Amino acid sequence: MVNYIRKGVSNVNTKAWLQAKPDHTKIAWTDSTFNIVWGCTKVSEACKNCYAQTQSRNIAGFGTTRPDLWLKRGATEEGKRYKVELGRKIMSDAYWLKPLRWQRLAEEHETIQLVFSSSFADVFEDHPVVERELGRLWELIRKTPNLHWQLLTKRPERIRKSLPKDWWDFENGYPNVWLGTTVESDKVADRFNEHLADIPAVVKFISYEPAVEALTNIRWDKLDWLIAGGESGSDRRPFKLEWARHVHEMCQANNAEFFYKQDTAFRSSTNPYLDGKKHYNFPMPRPSGQGEQTLSA
Repeated sequence: MVNYIRKGVSNVNTKAWLQAKPDHTKIAWTDSTFNIVWGCTKVSEACKNCYAQTQSRNIAGFGTTRPDLWLKRGATEEGKRYKVELGRKIMSDAYWLKPLRWQRLAEEHETIQLVFSSSFADVFEDHPVVERELGRLWELIRKTPNLHWQLLTKRPERIRKSLPKDWWDFENGYPNVWLGTTVESDKVADRFNEHLADIPAVVKFISYEPAVEALTNIRWDKLDWLIAGGESGSDRRPFKLEWARHVHEMCQANNAEFFYKQDTAFRSSTNPYLDGKKHYNFPMPRPSGQGEQTLSA
């Protein structure tokens, strides 16, 4: 499995067998996205210009209802194609089968595939529908050892209580789950420092995107990977290259991998170069003990 992982992180977002839509994503630091629901509740400055909220309003299929999926509670509605329950779009059973197909493909190609969950939601949101679907996700994760799931949240205070009971049977949690949190400034540095840094995981990462202020107060020795980037879109906020330079230096000093996604621009990933150099670096997950063999079987 180590060779599979090394192979899989060497060609993220460029796997030839995964280029067809809708399996392939434009998000540069992963291969695919998988959403347990659509919808969320804004909790901090990073949420201000939420791309997922904007995109969901422009996607057809809800019929005439077009509910606001960014309310904490909402009506249960039936659109032409989609069911909305308590303000969250429910994904179809057919959609939930996609990762099983990705698992078969990754096995055939003797590699792993990175899967970001969830790009249109927060897997650890305090919401009854999300909590229910998260249970379904853990079952799926156990069935897909060749998929490395990147679970990114703005609610890391809920990670520990939301992990499955057998997470603690492994030295570093499930061997195919990376845990990350969005930290857009020092104002929310406790997301990593107090809530994620000490949870066992094969990869612990920070999404410093959108970066809205300098980020300095991080327990860098506990960090494996940092994704940095300015905001995109018409309402994008200012971004200073010195912020990115600083976190890059801190990653280098603490043996953490650094991924520079973009400067601030109208379109995402318009300029993925920091001082003329592209930093598309990925971590190698640490081993997770004897239990890793059980999950991979």
